Amino acid sequence: MHEKYGPIIRINPWELHISDPKFYNTLYSANQKRDKWGFYTVVFGSDKTSFATADHNLHKIRRAAISPYFSTANIRRLQPVMDGVMSSCLERIRELAKSGEAIRSVLLTSAYSLGKS
Repeated sequence: MHEKYGPIIRINPWELHISDPKFYNTLYSANQKRDKWGFYTVVFGSDKTSFATADHNLHKIRRAAISPYFSTANIRRLQPVMDGVMSSCLERIRELAKSGEAIRSVLLTSAYSLGKS
C-alpha cells in the first residue's frame, strides 16, 4: 500500500499506518497540544478522572495534581508494599497450582492492582 499511496496511509478515520520514521516525531510530539478522542475515554465510565479527560488543558491540570505520587522517590518508597502484595499473589498462585483449581486471572490482577493480600 505504501508503494501505491505513499509513506503515510490513513487506514480509517482514527488510524494511520506510517513507514516514514521522520513523521513519528510529528505524530507523537510531546510538545503539541492534543485532545483525546472521546471514544478512548468513555470506556472508563467517567470523564472526571485524569486518564479519561479528553480536553488537553484540563487533563494537564488533573495530571499535575497527582504526578507527585508517581515520582521515582514515591515509587521506591512503596516498593516494599508492592513486593508484599506480589508475594501474596505468588503464594496464592502456588496454592491454586497444588490444588489444581483454575486461576481466575481477573481476580488475581484486580487483587494485585488494588494492593489486596
